[in-house]
Amino acid sequence: MFIKSLRYIVFFGLIANLLALSRLEDIDKEPVGAYKSQILFGALISMGIPFDSAIEKETDFIKDTAYTFEEQEITKTVVLNHLNYSAHIFAEYIFMDHIGSRLSFGYNSVIQRTGFGKDYKNESKTLYKDFSILIGPAFHLTTRKRWDLVLIPQVGYALASYTPAPVANTLFDSFDQKKSFSDSSLIFGGQLEATRYFTNGLFISSGFAYTRQTLTFKTFGMEAPLPEKSFNNGSNNTTLSIIKFYISAGYALYH
Repeated sequence: MFIKSLRYIVFFGLIANLLALSRLEDIDKEPVGAYKSQILFGALISMGIPFDSAIEKETDFIKDTAYTFEEQEITKTVVLNHLNYSAHIFAEYIFMDHIGSRLSFGYNSVIQRTGFGKDYKNESKTLYKDFSILIGPAFHLTTRKRWDLVLIPQVGYALASYTPAPVANTLFDSFDQKKSFSDSSLIFGGQLEATRYFTNGLFISSGFAYTRQTLTFKTFGMEAPLPEKSFNNGSNNTTLSIIKFYISAGYALYH
């Protein structure tokens, strides 16, 4: 009986040692690339182009409206440009080879600016800003490679502030829409990035991101300057989409 028990002890001991040795061999491998049990931390910054009905309605609302520069005695048609800036921090746990789960927190803003030209004073105002949280699976093309391609579908939630027609409110005294609307909404989107890993755990990435959401506000109109208009044709909802190019850097914890 004792000999039989000893055999089992020796057998399981050998199995445990083999598992430990395989784990040590795994740890001794060059610590680059993405693989199971890895944790990634990083931050990204981006610039983007906003579009969709939120931007179209801003352009339609100011279309055919003119502004006079009194000092130069010149009247110019108002043209608007829009640009997005954002910054995020993120963490990802790779629970199996090729597949992880990524969580990110970020700040977004959309700036509206007049396009009068460099010889004239241009107004720049914040159209939209938010604090958001996004989560989604991360699909890695490679494991333990110095390079990787990652696809990250995402869904999230944003606490936003939206100020319709902020430049029009600044340019024209007769336009009294000065209210910013607070809104919270779901965000859908995703990222596609290329990543380069380094031996010391550092990595850098660059890629494209896309987000889309619906905004709600109280409609309003403008009687002067002419032509008389109603913002968003009287509707209380609009959609905002953004395509961003980003760069990021971070550190990978190896287990």
